[in-house]
Amino acid sequence: MVGKALANDLNIMVPDFFTSTHASPRYAASMFFTYFQAVEKVKIIAAGVNHFTWMLKLTDRQTNADLYPLFRERWQALPENFEPLTRRVFDAFGLFPIPGDEHLCEYLPWVSDPVTKPWEKYELELYEWSDHEQSREDQWSSLAQAARDKANPEEFVPNYSEGAQEVIESFLTDGHLLWEALNIPNQGQITNLPLDAIIELPGTIAADGITGAQIGELPEGIAELLRREITISHLTVDAVLYGDRKLALQALLLDSVIRDMDIAQKILDEYLIAYREQLPTFWE
Repeated sequence: MVGKALANDLNIMVPDFFTSTHASPRYAASMFFTYFQAVEKVKIIAAGVNHFTWMLKLTDRQTNADLYPLFRERWQALPENFEPLTRRVFDAFGLFPIPGDEHLCEYLPWVSDPVTKPWEKYELELYEWSDHEQSREDQWSSLAQAARDKANPEEFVPNYSEGAQEVIESFLTDGHLLWEALNIPNQGQITNLPLDAIIELPGTIAADGITGAQIGELPEGIAELLRREITISHLTVDAVLYGDRKLALQALLLDSVIRDMDIAQKILDEYLIAYREQLPTFWE
């Protein structure tokens, strides 16, 4: 949504990237190598929208051999309680969904039925919001104490990178860095998703900008799932920009977890009250 607002509505070009594809070698690692061997040995091409991508190709970096059939075979041999929702979706759609069960469930309409409670058989758990809130408070307290103690800033530099440094460096040095998961406007890279929709796919980063990989057409069933998420994002951004409560309600009604129009309206009303200061356009 942020990418759509910046690129399409405010005309600010800011690349975004997510680490889901970088995390996916853990699947390959569980079946082929150690994690670091997997990163070094396999090449993954995945595409879709943010947090909701699908593995299109899996190849050996050295030989270019197609590892997808072997991946499928090894995946089927894993215990059935390992990522059970991913397993079912992989079987149904024929391509492997990258995010993992607890992200994947956010985008699917088959996991929130209050009668059958499918989240139980897939062992899906809600985030512990209170724990996250407490963790953030603890971090702020720790930083405040460090400032009072004039701690060495180097202590807060992480020993890993999520890519920002490498991406900025490639822009500045014309490095032509290949990055596996970039969020950019669709300029025809995925032919059966809307133009200018924010899509996630591999791309090359250079001084003159980002060139997304040409993906072509996704399987239609997968594309339809993605189109709904794109529509929700577009409706949400327009609703916020123009303070349009009807568009906001439509976005909620398209959400895969909503089962009742009255509940959608109640969520919207309570949300706009709770975030009135941050969403002034709805109150003008």
